[in-house]
Amino acid sequence: MKNLSKSEEELMAYLWNKEKCFLKDLILAYPQPHPAKTTIATLLKRIQEKGLIGYRVFGNSRQYYPLISKEDYLGLRFKEIIRLHFNNSVPAFTAFLTQTLMLERTDLEKLKQSIDKEVILKRNKDAVFY
Repeated sequence: MKNLSKSEEELMAYLWNKEKCFLKDLILAYPQPHPAKTTIATLLKRIQEKGLIGYRVFGNSRQYYPLISKEDYLGLRFKEIIRLHFNNSVPAFTAFLTQTLMLERTDLEKLKQSIDKEVILKRNKDAVFY
């Protein structure tokens, strides 16, 4: 997967939020002053070339839609970050994340609960029942 630039990610966020929309809808989603039509059209073309959006033609207009969910995109991005910057080590990434964000105890407890829940789900999934 090719990475998106900051401006491309911002546009994708609007598209994920709306699910399907036309160029004019995307322009209006931005705060004032709205970006130029050509700017958004260029970003859409670049994102389409990266295979992350598609479109349907309605007369002279195109209705754009994401080909990848926000969750799937973020999952791929985090996997890439972990591979490139943490030697493919999830524990190293988690240690970095928890230390640099200086998480509060309650946030760490919630994170632990989430991980514990996922461990139980994986354990149950891996169990063999006869």
